[in-house]
Amino acid sequence: ISNKETSDDDESKKDENKKDDRFSSRAEIDAEISRLKKEMDDAISNKDFKKASSVQECLDEIEPMKELFPTMSELISQIEALKKEMDEAIKSKTFDKAGKLHDDIEDLEK
Repeated sequence: ISNKETSDDDESKKDENKKDDRFSSRAEIDAEISRLKKEMDDAISNKDFKKASSVQECLDEIEPMKELFPTMSELISQIEALKKEMDEAIKSKTFDKAGKLHDDIEDLEK
């Protein structure tokens, strides 16, 4: 890989990190998604499918960002799933896995 390619990769990673900095809460992400969905519906109503496609690309980019700011119910579900997985690891005597899962649970509960 040339230095130019590495530099380009570094720049694209920096751009991706900037995109993640656009939002500081789940509420902001949800509000932007709602705004974009309305904008897309309007574009479809006006038969402006090029704009609708562009807005859909933005939605496809933003939707996964919700995972960065999970809701309380999503956190609770995730913790419950991890606890179940930890119990299974204990039953199968894979204690290293159980220990890691326990640490993950504690991190989420903070």
